[in-house]
Parts: sequence; C-alpha cells; structure tokens
Amino acid sequence: ELDVSKGDSGAGEKPGYVMIDASGFGTPGPCLQKAYVEDGTPMILKALRPDALKAWDGSSNDKEFLAFPKTTGAEIRIVLGMLYGVKAESVTVKDG
Repeated sequence: ELDVSKGDSGAGEKPGYVMIDASGFGTPGPCLQKAYVEDGTPMILKALRPDALKAWDGSSNDKEFLAFPKTTGAEIRIVLGMLYGVKAESVTVKDG
C-alpha cells in the first residue's frame, strides 16, 4: 500500500495499492489483479510441477494461483510459464 503521508514526490501518487511485477518481491509476476463482480467467483487452480522443472522460487512444490471464469487459456499458460520458468508457448494445459 502506498504511504503518501509525507506528501507527493511529484509523480502524482495517490493512496492505494501498486502492482508489483518483479521476482525480487517474492513473486514471479503480477501479484495484484483488479477484480470485478462481473468477472465471477475467483477459482484456485493447482499447477502440478513437471518432473524435470523446479518452481521459480527453487522449490519442488506444486503451486496454486487464482483465476477467474473468464481467464483465457493463453493467460493461464503465461502464469504457468512464470511459475516454472518456461516460455508460455511450451506450456500445455490439460483437464484433470
């Protein structure tokens, strides 16, 4: 959350939250997403770690992430690619 109690730095800050898109902050990609009622109820999806890969944080754990009913397969492949350090084009999404 932005702290603007000491005033604006000149960049036009306003109270609120900032999107972080950097692995240096403990996440391989965006960690905030705007949610609208019309997006539907968010779902927790589980990504099983492929045998030959480690997750972005060096662990061998499976990962979970949020998606909405309207989230496209292409968007899910991008997230999976970030989680496991591979190009989104090489990710296959299967039912199961």
